[in-house]
Amino acid sequence: MDSRTVLDANGADKLLGKGDMLFMRPGESKLIRAQGSFLKDAEIERVVKFINAQAEPVYEESILKAETKSLNIAEREKDALFDEAVRLILESNQASVSILQRRLMLGYARAARLIDSMEQEGIVGPYQGSKPRKILVDRQEWLKERGINLSLDTAIEEEKAQ
Repeated sequence: MDSRTVLDANGADKLLGKGDMLFMRPGESKLIRAQGSFLKDAEIERVVKFINAQAEPVYEESILKAETKSLNIAEREKDALFDEAVRLILESNQASVSILQRRLMLGYARAARLIDSMEQEGIVGPYQGSKPRKILVDRQEWLKERGINLSLDTAIEEEKAQ
């Protein structure tokens, strides 16, 4: 199995081993190269036991009460293929992970993240089992919001049709 299958990106073949790894933060599309260390369970247990023996825990009340805010698409890094994926969904009138996988040559994880982002943006409806997702926006409205010249877009489509 290669990194393209698991992470939708190349690079695992360049890893050196011995803790060298690729890491992808949730919601991001960039890989980070990192170095991990191997610890046996016994070592971890000794460290935890030592720390627990030092003092009773002190908890910060404000942190305990703080609500975790989920990141919206504007706050996190948007996938570079997002606009192209939306355009494909709107042109084909089919909103599914599999169409993104086939047409954009993506792995399942990245295609699914794109569909999830589209759902958060209100472009497609929620998952409905085996039924296709509903497309909630009009293609021309979406293009207009993005500042894409509709006459140019129409001309490109007509050229493709010929």
